[in-house]
Amino acid sequence: MLRKNNPEETKRKLLEVAFGLFLKDGYENVSLQAMHEAAGVSKGALLYHFRSKEELAEACMVLQNKLAAEAYKDFFLPDMNGREKLVHLFQKNIESVLDLDDENGAVRANSMYRSVTSPQLLLLFMRHTEDGNIATLFIDLIKEGNADGSLNVKFPEECGKLFLLLYNTWTKPFVFNGGLDLVEKKLKYMQYLFKLQGADIIRDELVQNTLLAMQMIYDRLELS
Repeated sequence: MLRKNNPEETKRKLLEVAFGLFLKDGYENVSLQAMHEAAGVSKGALLYHFRSKEELAEACMVLQNKLAAEAYKDFFLPDMNGREKLVHLFQKNIESVLDLDDENGAVRANSMYRSVTSPQLLLLFMRHTEDGNIATLFIDLIKEGNADGSLNVKFPEECGKLFLLLYNTWTKPFVFNGGLDLVEKKLKYMQYLFKLQGADIIRDELVQNTLLAMQMIYDRLELS
């Protein structure tokens, strides 16, 4: 059991354990009992911090969004302009999937699958795409690109949020039925659409590597 009278440690542990269980077993299959037992705390301690599974899932998404946005900032080099930072961020994010070995890739594949096939997690994911830390970072980079001349986007907030929604949900075959051929068409349409909006940020390399990552997820789901 965790040390008593350490509420922040208890809360952190609950968030860590709950998020792992949601991705491993699916939101709908995880009970409050399973979460407090896995975290090594009492049910009362869990309910002290989070009144329901829904509230705990919301807090998990807020934390993961914040951590991801902070990690993405480490990808940037000092001399990059706004557009270059966005392109580099996309590429590094995809490479983090492609570089996984079979065991870790299977875990990552299962997690990505669970995150978009659970209705509750998908809803939370889409909501935080709209107003989370990653969206804020993405919009700030578009505005930076506008300021340094590498981009020319009239509606940076709307453009940033639309990109994240389309790339993270619309292109995922787990959410919308269709194979990789359809995913490729969607990515190429996004490439065309955002270029028209003054955001030429989707390179051919990103399209191809995204398809490779999708194929890897399909293959490794069979292992997980």
